[in-house]
This record gives sequence, C-alpha cells and structure tokens, in this order.
Amino acid sequence: MKRYLIFIVSVFLISAALIVGYGYWAYYLTPIGRELYRPLFLIINSVIFLFLIFILRFKNYFYLFLIFLIIGLAAWLYNYVIAFFITDLIKLSHFQWGLIISISICCIAPFISVLCCFFIQKYESKFMNNVIKGKLHLHEGFAGIMLICIAVGLYFIRVLLSPYEWKISGLHILATIVFSFITLLPFFGGFLVGRDWDDVKKFKFLTKASNSNNANEKLQNPETNNDFYAEKSKNTHLSGVIISTYAIMIVVFSTDFLPYSVFYIPAETLRIIGWFFFTIGAIVIGYDWIRLKKKFDIKPYIK
Repeated sequence: MKRYLIFIVSVFLISAALIVGYGYWAYYLTPIGRELYRPLFLIINSVIFLFLIFILRFKNYFYLFLIFLIIGLAAWLYNYVIAFFITDLIKLSHFQWGLIISISICCIAPFISVLCCFFIQKYESKFMNNVIKGKLHLHEGFAGIMLICIAVGLYFIRVLLSPYEWKISGLHILATIVFSFITLLPFFGGFLVGRDWDDVKKFKFLTKASNSNNANEKLQNPETNNDFYAEKSKNTHLSGVIISTYAIMIVVFSTDFLPYSVFYIPAETLRIIGWFFFTIGAIVIGYDWIRLKKKFDIKPYIK
C-alpha cells in the first residue's frame, strides 16, 4: 500500500477511535455507553490493529503485542488477584478496566494467528516422528482434532466451576486458566486441521511408519517438498485472520461486543459461537498457512 494511502487511513482510524473513545468515556455507565459506544470502540480498535498487522513487519508488531500483553496481564493481576486478596486496595473502575482490556485484546487477537504459525513451524521438528509403537504415524490433522476435543472437555469443567467461581477463594484464577485453554486449544487444533486439510477430508489420520518416514524426509528438506510448501489455489489467510480476530472479541467481550438488548443472545451462547468461529478461522488460516508464513517471513523449518 502506498504511503499516502496508509497516512490517510491511519488518520481516519485514529480520529474515529478518539471520537468513539470520548463517547465511551462520557457515557460508559449509561445504556448508550454499553450498547453503542462500547461495541463501536471495540470494532474501531480491532480494525486499527488489523490494519497495523498487515502493514508492519513481524518484529515491529511483536513489540506492540508484548507491550499490550504485559499491560493487560498486569491490570488483570492487580484487579482480580492482588486487589481481590488485599481488600484495602482500590480496584480499577469499570471504565479503566474496560479501556485497558479492550485495547489489549484488540492488539493481541490478530497476532495469535501469526504466533500460531510461528511456533508450529519452530517446533514441528519435534513432532515429525509421531510414530505409535513403531508402526503407525499420527497425522497432524488428527492431532488437531484431539486438541479440539480436549477443549470441549475443558468447557464442561468450566461449566462445573462457574457457579463457585466467585465463592471460593482463588477459584477465579483456575477458571481463567481453563478459559484460556478452551480458547487457545481449538485455534491450534484448527490450524493443524487446516494445514493437513487434504488428508483430513480423506479421513487419513494414521499411516504406516514407512510412509511417515518419507513425509518426514520431505519436511526436513522443504526445498524438495513442493506439495507441502506450495501455495493453495485459494487465498484464505486474510479472511481467516479477520474471522479469528472477531471470534476472540465475541469470546472475551460477549454481550459488550454484541449487546443483548440488540441481538438477544445470552453471553454464554455468544462465547460458544465465538469458540466455534475461532476454530473455523484457524482452519482457514491453516489451509493457506504458506502465504501467512511468507507475509511475515517465517522460516519453513527452524531447528
């Protein structure tokens, strides 16, 4: 994108964020603040960071990601751990907490897809020899399905914990950890399913070890593996990043993002919908992972 277009779009987005941010600050305790300015604030900030992730280099956005990740975690630890046990401390107001977590999640959400691609590429050598009893090779698509199933199991654990989350000291921390795994595992699982889509749609989950050895040799020599590292005919990674980003927004913010008074969908139902689309977004990204890898200059094989 040309520089003057980047400048014009940046000015427009920042101006819109400031206007909506002022409205959110002025009316955050009123219905108009919760039902209009809060969702608009989330949408505009998410658009800003989606715009940034596709114009900045991996390293530059990574610094932004770290800054907002640290700020978000620090705010959560203070508000829900330190101030929870030390009752004399003043907790963050609804507006302060909403502002910090909104900007942090808007920055983190689109970058998860890139981190997923990065870590899988970095550590895939450790999982190349997924051989069961020296006879069968476990395909990564099946491993992805297993991760999704584990997340479903954790969801039922969360349902059991939720009535006692605020009644038992420290249980909120455990519930937050479970919530994080329910969110991340389907994404990593979906990415593996999408990356191995050709085998998944053929229900090819296990092969003989001899076949897997040939596949491993190709992975270790990517320049000879034209099929695995070839671009797909359909460019889907951009739509996958957008789907997964807004799926995270739905999971984390639920009725703050899609107000109940407008959509009449309960918060827990919205979270389930968000987790579903997060998995779909991951599959779409995984299917076209090679373009995402090239966009952020992620090496195909990192020892």
